Amino acid sequence: MNFLIVVDYQVDFYDGKLPAVGHETQKEIMPNVKKRIEEAMKDPDTVVVFTGDAHMASTYLQSAEGKNIPFIHCEKDTPGYRLIDEFKPFVKGIEPFTTEELDEAFDVLNPNFSVDNVNNIKSLVNGQKVIYLDKETLGSRHLPAIMSVRAGGKEQVKDVEFCGLYSGHCVIHNISSVHSYFPNAHLKVNRDLTTGVTLQDDVIAKEAYKPWGVEVTGAEPKLKVITGDDVALFDKAKAKSQKTPTKVQEIIKK
Repeated sequence: MNFLIVVDYQVDFYDGKLPAVGHETQKEIMPNVKKRIEEAMKDPDTVVVFTGDAHMASTYLQSAEGKNIPFIHCEKDTPGYRLIDEFKPFVKGIEPFTTEELDEAFDVLNPNFSVDNVNNIKSLVNGQKVIYLDKETLGSRHLPAIMSVRAGGKEQVKDVEFCGLYSGHCVIHNISSVHSYFPNAHLKVNRDLTTGVTLQDDVIAKEAYKPWGVEVTGAEPKLKVITGDDVALFDKAKAKSQKTPTKVQEIIKK
């Protein structure tokens, strides 16, 4: 079985609280990403998985991620948490799995873990063409398990393609998670279907994929030097999220 993983095409990443810096490639590539999803939907051997950040304003800034990327985004059940309008038809009638219910199904040390929870997840994903799951960190700790359950065993996962936002953050973390769980699966990333917070970040991330055996295709992005205007715009966006915004240079070097 093959998978197309669509990472975090949410409003806050698209044009909300966490915009790209010095470019709008996330908008430029969107039609191509949409087309790729449509192709996957027609392929009987491919399952499409959408991931989405789901943070709580009350706890995010105290988390490890919040301390390194210290402004609130994709707050659960807010407009910025939702998939962009162009992708909503793909998940019509589908509610995302929450991190809580996935922990109760896959974390045997969770006090609410039970075999019944595992079987419930199996029944919900069995035969599904589209799966949608929340995650509270850059990478989804539940993504490999969901894929394995849907495929009927980890050895049945053959090809996994990644697209979405952003290559040096959530995309690379999900690739790492899947690569660790399915070391023999064929993983691939198309440069034309992903982008970074900065285009420089995008190039660095995609070079990092290669030692893992990830197939990287597509054109090199045209790099743009970050200007003072870009920094000011990014800081202004962050100021909407918290009282003391962090300079964009600190975010980039993380």
